[in-house]
Amino acid sequence: MYGMASHSTTAQTAQGKHFSCTLSAVLLARVAAFGGQAAVDEVVRRSGSTRSVEYLVDITNWIAYDEAVALWRAGGEVTHHPEFARAVGVDSAERLGSSQVAAMLRSLGAPGKVYSAIAAGAAQFSTVTRLEVVDAGPGRARGQGHPLPARGPGQAERGASHPPQGIRGRGHRRLPG
Repeated sequence: MYGMASHSTTAQTAQGKHFSCTLSAVLLARVAAFGGQAAVDEVVRRSGSTRSVEYLVDITNWIAYDEAVALWRAGGEVTHHPEFARAVGVDSAERLGSSQVAAMLRSLGAPGKVYSAIAAGAAQFSTVTRLEVVDAGPGRARGQGHPLPARGPGQAERGASHPPQGIRGRGHRRLPG
């Protein structure tokens, strides 16, 4: 499924709304700049996605974790870019840098404060990863993401007596740890 035959795919990561199609839209734009529509079609084919390109570039849509990873892998293969995922991240920052969210994050000032705010905000929405700032200083910050353990039915959040309400409380599951 999603071109990940060498990895065990779980229902927890193969289905769901883990990533906004903002990611796939920027990813496919990078691929299109490299090789046009034929390259875009090849990335979608290799990834195993059953979605249309139109769906994947509509930023109001969502895709599962496994589908996002498969698109990253296929994009790297098709473009032959050794750091394809990083390049997509740079593209995202450049394309989305003028958004209201970006303006709010810039208002925080130092990169360490920005990344701490991103990590704290991501914790409210991500059901598959935990972000943390591992090193920050003047003009620089380094973050790291960690997969979260799977949540079974009736199992409370880590250390909490009751699971939180809202997005994370709607039956989404985390990655196996």
